[in-house]
Amino acid sequence: LAVDWTDHVWAEVWLGDRWLHCDPCEGSLDAPLTYEAGWGKKLTYIISFSTKEVVDVTPRYTMQWPRVLDRRTEVSEDRLAELIAAADGGARRSAAGGAEDVNLSLPPPPPPSWRKAEEEELQSRRTFAEIDERALNSAELQGRL
Repeated sequence: LAVDWTDHVWAEVWLGDRWLHCDPCEGSLDAPLTYEAGWGKKLTYIISFSTKEVVDVTPRYTMQWPRVLDRRTEVSEDRLAELIAAADGGARRSAAGGAEDVNLSLPPPPPPSWRKAEEEELQSRRTFAEIDERALNSAELQGRL
């Protein structure tokens, strides 16, 4: 479940070797820039939650990372990373042992096997220049249904 702090939720599905945006309300798959490009949203925080992990996936959904950073004012980026890491560790502990068996004094189990590739993808999106809108697919340019 991906939660956009500016008012929308959608799913992410693991397909092949990567996470794909999937919005059943909009009938779209693999169109992550829809909200910013098509709807004109000013994104801030997009956090994905599952039984196995919690990840800040905001970079996957923006063409304008520096502008998004300017709008992310609720907590510092360092504090956000700490909060996400704590929630992620809790999710991994719970997934490994069941909610009743969670021992917070122990370190969490290792991240899921896909995490390294996911972190590399998200980091690459934080470092590239803004995307030219000509590179967007038609679903991403479509307004809200």
